[in-house]
Amino acid sequence: KGEEAQGQRLYKLAEQWFFKSKSIAERLDADGMDASKFIAYANLRDLYSVAERHNEALEYGLLALKVCPKETNSTIRDYYLSVISVINTYSNMGDMDNCYKYLDSLFVIEPYLDEPRERSKIYTTRGGCLFQFGDYEAALADYKQADAILASKYPETDVERIGLYPLIGGVEHKLNHYSESEHCYRLYADMIKEIYGERSLKYINAQIYLANAQGFDGN
Repeated sequence: KGEEAQGQRLYKLAEQWFFKSKSIAERLDADGMDASKFIAYANLRDLYSVAERHNEALEYGLLALKVCPKETNSTIRDYYLSVISVINTYSNMGDMDNCYKYLDSLFVIEPYLDEPRERSKIYTTRGGCLFQFGDYEAALADYKQADAILASKYPETDVERIGLYPLIGGVEHKLNHYSESEHCYRLYADMIKEIYGERSLKYINAQIYLANAQGFDGN
């Protein structure tokens, strides 16, 4: 019910359902088993993240991280997603020290991640934090590393690889590499058109990004 309400952007109603779930989970897991509590805390964390209530998102993100087990591949992935959520929240709050602290813990579990999408997400996450705090050269290197990891399994037309083009274009813009930025946004627009069509909102937005990049490049 909470997920259904959240999907309809009825955030207060979703919050009420998730709190009921949390109350039940904390009673069920009173003996030390944390699976139900993890789900309840993660639901509240994700709800508050969507609602941009960063303090509450951080509170439940840290609680989810605390009760998340790491014994198997599946639980390691739960832990990995929980760490990414905490990192993004600290980044949104402008807390660079804690953001970087949790980034270090994220790279500790990289060897346990076999799927390229999961490994690339680590670099994309760090790239976003580096960008947020103004380290553009390092952010660019991480975004390119993320693409190289995806390229080991997925073609250039893969949706996640396409999604890296505007990220790289944005960093190139910050570095005053306007031609490189325009090139990235052009590739992005062309691929979005191919996938979603020229009348799609995604393509219209891609054209807006491209137009801005063209303007800075004097085109």
